[in-house]
Amino acid sequence: MGPVMEPTILITGGSGYVGRRLVRRLTEQGRHLRLLLRPTSDVTWLRDLERPPEVIHGDLEDVASLKGMAQGIHQVIHLAHIRYARSVAATIDANTESVVFVSSLRALSKIPCTSVDLVLGGEQAASTVPGAIILRPSMIYGPGDDRNISRLAGWLRRRRWLPVMGARHLHQPVFVDDVIDAIIAANARAVEGVFAIAGPDPMSYAELILAIGSVLGVRPHLVSIPSTLSIAFLRLWQHLPLSQPVDVAQVRRLLEDKVYDIGRARTLLGFAPRSFSDGLKLALTKEEVLT
Repeated sequence: MGPVMEPTILITGGSGYVGRRLVRRLTEQGRHLRLLLRPTSDVTWLRDLERPPEVIHGDLEDVASLKGMAQGIHQVIHLAHIRYARSVAATIDANTESVVFVSSLRALSKIPCTSVDLVLGGEQAASTVPGAIILRPSMIYGPGDDRNISRLAGWLRRRRWLPVMGARHLHQPVFVDDVIDAIIAANARAVEGVFAIAGPDPMSYAELILAIGSVLGVRPHLVSIPSTLSIAFLRLWQHLPLSQPVDVAQVRRLLEDKVYDIGRARTLLGFAPRSFSDGLKLALTKEEVLT
């Protein structure tokens, strides 16, 4: 018998916040990767990897540009926006052993809007792939610019006050390395279906902000903004010839309780997310080494 060929993993969205960390983790494990990137994507960060992945260029909005993307591929991890799941589904073939689609817990929002529709439409396309696994992370945070906790921390480093809407509403953020653990586990296990990927415990938005302040050594002063007035103001703004900083749907989603059951991920993926306090210390004190 000849040598057993190492499976090749195709990753879309590998240049993003989660993607770069996943690529680094998998290359450190000696895995063979193929990254689908746009021709304009920054690839300089790949030079620091001991085993740089194969890179192919294509655009998920143009299925014709993806010809050959999945040739010889055994496993697929789709990290690009879930709305492109239809393009992935149209490109893979019967030789693909597993497909992990990373979506978002925004799919569970009760606030109708375009962004929720895009997530739901993408998941519907993903579900047509036999044996597909759909992971739904909550708000992801970690070292560097996670576009979530890091921005709150940046504000509190400069100021001791913060305007807040929905201070009592619940959130369940998840540390980026725990998301990567879930992706790798899903790619390696014979499971299928949809999994919520969130932190172990929900907390109010006020508690979240105060926890950030505690790590930074500051005591934030929360300035409550009435949500009803904000929504009324935004409805008026819609009629003005000005760009809108946020829309009504974004504000209404902020006022939703974001509480998720991660029991299925714990049981079938061995998912064991760290506490927010532990993750926050790593996020705000660990030096960011990725470019």
